[in-house]
Amino acid sequence: MENNNGVIIYVEQDQDDVKIMQEVFEDLALTHELIVYPVLELAFQYLTLNIEKPFLIICDIDHRNNNSNKLGKLLHSDPEIQKKYIPFVFFSSTISENIVNDAYADFNIQGFFQKGTSYEKILSDIKAIVEYWERSIHPAATSYR
Repeated sequence: MENNNGVIIYVEQDQDDVKIMQEVFEDLALTHELIVYPVLELAFQYLTLNIEKPFLIICDIDHRNNNSNKLGKLLHSDPEIQKKYIPFVFFSSTISENIVNDAYADFNIQGFFQKGTSYEKILSDIKAIVEYWERSIHPAATSYR
């Protein structure tokens, strides 16, 4: 296992949702730094300019000014970023059969989660997502037990 201390990139435009996510990280005492990008292109720019591998990308698919599939497609099409094997999940209140099917069919995401309507549900989901990836062995791992 590796990079359990990497940053978590959160792509979200809604400032209320950003505040909730920041509170969730604080309440869960997560050691991962949360980096928030309201614009997909800035998240992609961070990924291309930084050598360090993020731990996880969480993206809301409901962007008013951008197509969030664009980030996933950019990640999937960039060979240097692909080598980092960054887990990429959608965490969105916007959900439908077409949206989910398109997200999995168009590029390699590792999960799609519906954002809960209560703080407790969001906290529980984020805890489960982070714990899952902390326990997961990634293809880019430098050592295996």
